[in-house]
Amino acid sequence: MAETKAPKQKNRREMGTRPAQDPLFWCNWLSWILFSVAVFIAESAKPLTENFFHRILHVTVSKYWDKGLLRVCWVFLILTLVVSIYGLLLSSRRLRRKGDRLSVSLILVTIAAIGIMFLIP
Repeated sequence: MAETKAPKQKNRREMGTRPAQDPLFWCNWLSWILFSVAVFIAESAKPLTENFFHRILHVTVSKYWDKGLLRVCWVFLILTLVVSIYGLLLSSRRLRRKGDRLSVSLILVTIAAIGIMFLIP
C-alpha cells in the first residue's frame, strides 16, 4: 500500500515573494524609524536638569520644554500612526489565508505612539 504524502507547504522564497517586496515589511520598518526619530526629538526637547556645573558656574537652566521641537515630534508621531494603521489595515485584509496574522510589531508601535502622544505636555 502506497503512502500519500501531504503536500509540502512552500515558504515565501519558494512562492516568489521576498520580504523586501512585501508592503507590510516596509510599513513595519518605516513606522519604527519614524517612532525612533520622534522619541529622539522628544528627548532633545526636554528641559535640562540642573547639575553641579550649572550651580558652580551660575548658569541658568531652562525649565520649559522646547515647543518647536515638540511640534516636530507630534508630526512624526502622527506619521507613525498613519503608517502603522495603514499597515494594520493592510494586514487585516490579508487574514483570509491560513498563515497570515496581524503584525505584533505594528500593534506595539501604534500603542507606543498613542501613549507618548498622551505623555508629551
